[in-house]
Amino acid sequence: MSNWEWTKLIGTSLAISLASTSFGIAIWWWLACCYDNFLFSCQICNQVYKGDLFPLSSGCSPTGEPAVKSDDPDTTLAGLVGMLGPDPVAVAAGRTFDAFCRDCDGENPLLINPYRENPETIICYEVDSALKEVRVVPRRAVHYDRVKACETCLGINREQLCQDRWKRYVVLDKVWRSWRAVPAKNKRVVAEIFRPLVADGEAFAGMARYFVREVWKVPNI
Repeated sequence: MSNWEWTKLIGTSLAISLASTSFGIAIWWWLACCYDNFLFSCQICNQVYKGDLFPLSSGCSPTGEPAVKSDDPDTTLAGLVGMLGPDPVAVAAGRTFDAFCRDCDGENPLLINPYRENPETIICYEVDSALKEVRVVPRRAVHYDRVKACETCLGINREQLCQDRWKRYVVLDKVWRSWRAVPAKNKRVVAEIFRPLVADGEAFAGMARYFVREVWKVPNI
């Protein structure tokens, strides 16, 4: 569906409504129908925490919103549609995806975009045996603001998640202790238990990879 077809679908009257701050609509109204501005998230992350928060690094400003007035005619609004965001089908038309990404990067966003960067280069994990929790922490000091933004806007260290990580960590720890205890000739067999736990798509796979590969240094997993 082209941007113009999408505009006809939502109606230019809606575009006018979104452009009017008196309606109290989201701050980023011009990206409300931008396919590339959305990432998959769970209901709790999105509705309880994230909302329309897009924190930026200190001193940085968001890309300016399109100059739209509440009394602009439909023809003016229709002419802006192709520049609000990239067309997911006609990728070379209007505002291209590459241009959109450059604009986003220029804002110096704090939230990690897992489609464009590897979270495992920014975060690691800290075990609290007393509280029976595993928390996400910055990998290096330079990552503190980014992890803090994810904690605030996504709730990555909310109590339930920290406790669920602990339950998975207990399983990993038991396998690791078994791996250390068995003779060298049997280590390969025990180590294979880790393989499905570190696989993409598995719950807490990033945490599992961190402990198995980096902390415990189990080879070839």
